[in-house]
Amino acid sequence: MPIRRFLQLLPVSMALIFFIGVIMLMLRPAEFGLSAVELAVRTQFPQVQQISPSELNAWIKDLNRSQPLLLDVRAEVEYAVSHLPEARRVDPRIKNIELSEFIESERPLIAYCSVGYRSSELIDRLRRAGRTNIFNLEGSIFAWANSDYPLVDTSSPTDLVHPYNEFAVRLLLPQYRAKVPPIPLGPMEGLLHGLWQGKMILSVAILFLLLVIETSSPFLTFYKGRPKERFRNDTRNIFLGVLNAITVAALFVGLWFWTARWTEHTGFGLLNWLQVKGWGHALATFILFDLWMYWWHRWNHALPFFWRFHRVHHSDPHMDVTTANRFHFGEIIMSCFLRIPVIALLGIQLWAVVLYEIVMYTNVQIHHANITLPSWLEISLRRFIVTPEIHKVHHSILRVETDSNYGAFFTIWDRLFGSFRVRNNLRNIDFGLAELKSPHQLSLRGLLTTPLQTIRNKPRR
Repeated sequence: MPIRRFLQLLPVSMALIFFIGVIMLMLRPAEFGLSAVELAVRTQFPQVQQISPSELNAWIKDLNRSQPLLLDVRAEVEYAVSHLPEARRVDPRIKNIELSEFIESERPLIAYCSVGYRSSELIDRLRRAGRTNIFNLEGSIFAWANSDYPLVDTSSPTDLVHPYNEFAVRLLLPQYRAKVPPIPLGPMEGLLHGLWQGKMILSVAILFLLLVIETSSPFLTFYKGRPKERFRNDTRNIFLGVLNAITVAALFVGLWFWTARWTEHTGFGLLNWLQVKGWGHALATFILFDLWMYWWHRWNHALPFFWRFHRVHHSDPHMDVTTANRFHFGEIIMSCFLRIPVIALLGIQLWAVVLYEIVMYTNVQIHHANITLPSWLEISLRRFIVTPEIHKVHHSILRVETDSNYGAFFTIWDRLFGSFRVRNNLRNIDFGLAELKSPHQLSLRGLLTTPLQTIRNKPRR
């Protein structure tokens, strides 16, 4: 295939893959997420034999076949809620000397936990000790329950499963989640959870502060005498922000965590290969992830499929701090979905990604706000980071200005790749998109259906 033809088809192929992935994630988030975890487990423990829930269920029903010994590698509180019939609990921290009973036995052995990590570790230990005919239940009890196979609670049938912790619970279908306290988060999981909660609290606090500043001293007075219009517009933007925050928390934080955990255990990814640790890891993450955000933003402008979603953000005719939340959930899903391979390829620890998110999103709110900085501070800061004046140019109705200043935090990428632009007079700037101006298009329903609308764009140059 000629190279030119390949390059023409590449964006269409990428768009089709993303579209299929997004549909799968939206329709069946638990199964899709668990499949990703199963792949991570297989990759981390390549020599551990896996058996699917359907294969195990058929094995148990085959009375002419020697039945396996089932080992439940979970905490006692998890086992008490439910377990596979006839399963025997084994402490995940069992000492090697206590494994002799299972090493010497010739009976087929299958281990499971919540999603497969703890049980794969046990099976791998047995394998290295010379034990054969041993398997890990792929997807473990979560996959077993999601398939609606039988469970017991002591001796009574049940459908409910202990949800393990606040990250893993999303991989279990809602109808099978037992209403019990989750297992306390470990040090790294707790740090991640605390950082994420801190990000949400800080975001709300900065949003409120900038709303107050915009109201008392706005840079542009497009809402003067029109408080109802401002209320309607800001409410729409904040609604989209809340919808996106729920989507990210429900579908992606757990997947990011499992991906980061996999890269840490396997040593996969650029920063692991270079052995960059501690604050050096955080700094490298900040630089590399910001470079990724630059190119993702630029692709959202360059590729028609992505632009269908991203134009929701640019359609705001009155840019203020709430515009920082005005993204179509389809764009958020695609962005979050793509972060999974980015985290893996770069070998990023998730705490560093969340730290970047906190700093970056704080600046995103500031540079969308309807404010201005003192000229000396604006000129000094724009040498390194995106400022309100620089980002106002990006939201201009003129496409030559819209297609510039893509940086999320650093301006170095725009300078390096030739997309940096300044404007001398911002007092007469018009925001929004010429093709998205009608009240219907700017309504909440219009914003949500914007990607479905075929709109002839005006020339980009």
